[in-house]
Amino acid sequence: MKSGDSAVQVLYIGRDPACDVCLSDPSVSRRHARLVQDNSYYIIEDLGSANGTLVNGQRVAVCKVSPSDSVRLGDAVLPWPVVLSRFGGGQEGGLRLECLGVSVVTAGTPRRPLIREITFGAYGGQMIGLIGPSGAGKTVLLRTLVGQLPPTTGRVLCNGFDLALFPALVWTWIGYVPQDDIVHPELTVADALYYSARLRLRDKQELSETTRRVVRAAQLSGLSDQLHKPIRLLSGGQRKRASVAVELLTQPPIFVLDEPTSGLDPGLESEFMTLCRCLADQGHVVLFSTHVARSLHLCDRVLVLCGGRMVYYGPPSKLAAYFGVDEVEALYSKLTNPTVLETRFRESELFHRYVSRPLSSTRPTTQGSASWRRVGFWRQLAVLTSRYAAVLRGDVRNVALLSLQSPVIAVVLVAVFPSDTFKVGEHLGHSVALLCLLTMAALWFGTSNAAKEFVRERSVYTREVTLGLNSCAYLLSKLLLLLLIGFLQSLVLVGFVGADTEWFGGAGGRGVLTVFLLLGLTSTAGAALGLLVSAFARSPDQAVSLTPIVLLPQLVFCGVFVAVEEAGPVMKALSWLAFSNWCFGGLGATLGLNELYESSLTTAVLRRASFDRSVPASFAILGVLFAVTTAIAYLALTARRSDG
Repeated sequence: MKSGDSAVQVLYIGRDPACDVCLSDPSVSRRHARLVQDNSYYIIEDLGSANGTLVNGQRVAVCKVSPSDSVRLGDAVLPWPVVLSRFGGGQEGGLRLECLGVSVVTAGTPRRPLIREITFGAYGGQMIGLIGPSGAGKTVLLRTLVGQLPPTTGRVLCNGFDLALFPALVWTWIGYVPQDDIVHPELTVADALYYSARLRLRDKQELSETTRRVVRAAQLSGLSDQLHKPIRLLSGGQRKRASVAVELLTQPPIFVLDEPTSGLDPGLESEFMTLCRCLADQGHVVLFSTHVARSLHLCDRVLVLCGGRMVYYGPPSKLAAYFGVDEVEALYSKLTNPTVLETRFRESELFHRYVSRPLSSTRPTTQGSASWRRVGFWRQLAVLTSRYAAVLRGDVRNVALLSLQSPVIAVVLVAVFPSDTFKVGEHLGHSVALLCLLTMAALWFGTSNAAKEFVRERSVYTREVTLGLNSCAYLLSKLLLLLLIGFLQSLVLVGFVGADTEWFGGAGGRGVLTVFLLLGLTSTAGAALGLLVSAFARSPDQAVSLTPIVLLPQLVFCGVFVAVEEAGPVMKALSWLAFSNWCFGGLGATLGLNELYESSLTTAVLRRASFDRSVPASFAILGVLFAVTTAIAYLALTARRSDG
């Protein structure tokens, strides 16, 4: 049905097998739409379809479009890679993912190659297994194919578009499931898919349309019966399916999966690989890495890596004979000399037939739209905040801990300190210790609440940031809820201690409010400090271990120790950088402790220079330190977002 005119070409799209682009979705009409290419632009025309044609969420009759637009025919997404391939000639079903001489070398000295000169092509309808011993470079290759690692040399092409030149355009075509799950275990399957859909789909869809997309992704991944089940209660295979379902929301033509069957029993592994085969049979490219050879017979091609070098690429039926073994599982014993094996393969007929010949007509695309309209900042912030709240609600143990932290600490303080602590008398000397503990408790609330937030969902964040997630919106979504939690915990603390100490010795409503605000702001600053720890930590356990280390200097420099205050200008300067110092000083100034000490016999021992500061100055400096810490946490987060 393609026009013979060299400048103007026409593609018919629909469910009819006679169409140029055939979509099997039942919501697509038999002849749904017509796409016209006129030189450098495209026009889509709806052909009276039952469910309509939508461009960026708006139903249209005729509309000018580009590959950066989201075009839906009913519930089906227009597969731009297939369309572009049809217009450009294409091969093997049109869809193409090609790796041309790709090498990745580590930074620093000495420079160590991770993969060397990898060249192969994957085409629509193919399922490709990537195998090799541990450390062979499988994950490095997959991360390079999806744009998370830039190649040192060589190029990765998706339908002719160079990943380095058109990253935003190509990322919309590739679904990537890393080794770690890209779903939150605290959420139900339905919630995880819903929030992912709101973050990934740029259309201004109605809730019912988003729900249909979620239901369809669950159906395709075999999770329809598990939609309302928390992900933490799913089996290993079902959790992998949930990660695949997240990628199915945007219906990408290409799926890349890193060790998707790791940890699964043979039955679950076979079930999951059957799902991958079904995706390939629907016209997708499915590329996965594995250590298990049981299901390689389902693949169209197998790529073998050894020492970062490609030593085989071809059908699984020829794999055992090529390596001279009776069973595929035995070939690992043959992978001992990567250089020799690579040379042998490049000189073989297999290399010519399955690598060089299919790639001989490859021509990189040098023109095209690299723009991509991601979901806006405010919508991202709203969705991320809502999702974080759902994650917190779903973590019952953490909710219990957050609820008990403040009351338990408050009860301990009430039990230890007398009720006349803030009045002139024999117990006034305890006031310094109580203010110090209130300050450190507020800091502890914020830091401990936030210390694991980034690191425990790094795989989710790394994947979403490649799809347009705004790191600032992500950070703010954490801080907003942590701020609310910190202020609530501070309110409980102030309520218990204030009621027991006659509201801090009769400080009055304004004084009590100031104490509450100082502790709440300090807790929020502690949350920023915890997020900074989480951005640098490599595991949740490491984040927990680092928390006391960052809090100890806050205790030392809070101003409670006379020796530190009298240690000279260096120590004083370090004290000014501590959140605790400004909170502790602000609390003492609010309650007028230096004036109380002057009325007692303990002036020489208890008087603190920090209590002479103005309360507004304490608020201002705390705010500045909070902003600086948040900025550093943001920089650390964005610097490590590709660590995966």
